[in-house]
Amino acid sequence: MKFLYSWIENTRRTVEVLSVTLLAIYLIFTISNLFNIDLPGVIIIPALALTFILPFGILVAILTNNEPFKKVTSTLWSKSVISIFLIAYTAMSNVWASTVINEIFGVSASYFTITQTFLTLVYFVVTIMKALFSGLFITVITSAAFILWFFISFGGSLKSTVTKIAYLIVGVILVTATYTMISHADNSIKTFARYIAAWGDSYKQHQCAEDYGVNNGIVFLAPNKVLVLKNKFNANGSVNKYPPVETCTIK
Repeated sequence: MKFLYSWIENTRRTVEVLSVTLLAIYLIFTISNLFNIDLPGVIIIPALALTFILPFGILVAILTNNEPFKKVTSTLWSKSVISIFLIAYTAMSNVWASTVINEIFGVSASYFTITQTFLTLVYFVVTIMKALFSGLFITVITSAAFILWFFISFGGSLKSTVTKIAYLIVGVILVTATYTMISHADNSIKTFARYIAAWGDSYKQHQCAEDYGVNNGIVFLAPNKVLVLKNKFNANGSVNKYPPVETCTIK
């Protein structure tokens, strides 16, 4: 019991901050969807990134902030194994990020260095979260374990039944929202990639960018060739599989 109490006390504050932040982000997206509010990229980019990172952060805080984990990871062999795993997993994440960029934009990921960096981080987090919600049995175990831990940490010592129920509901909301996010992760990641590319890898204040109508910027591919980041749908309703490649001639 002493170990359990110490574990809860060590992680409670971290999980509380991360959970409140995550709930606020989910609320922002819910309100924007209900009222058809178009959020600017400066809000969408960090918000989408945090919906991937914060659930992972909560998981890491719960699993690592305890004495058994610290003892296991204090040895030289365990540090070596963890380092090798992180290096290999990061390399896999980078390859996946390159593949996603190619699927979205139809060109090499070398033109989207910032986007690739962000997607590598996202993949590193999302694949672990997907594994925890990969099937009905695993999803039930993961969800039940978190809700129980959340309830014991924040509502177990409170006398008010209403307050306990409120914390239980919050735990259920967090798990449900996270499961929904993970279920739609592929589409969310592609949306995230498009916003990152428009923000970090494209040029908006350039003579060529003004020649192709409404767009989110251009990416230079080769001499006199640019990739024009336009909306997915054309004015006539047809779909752009890839952003168009145009000729850019400086006048």
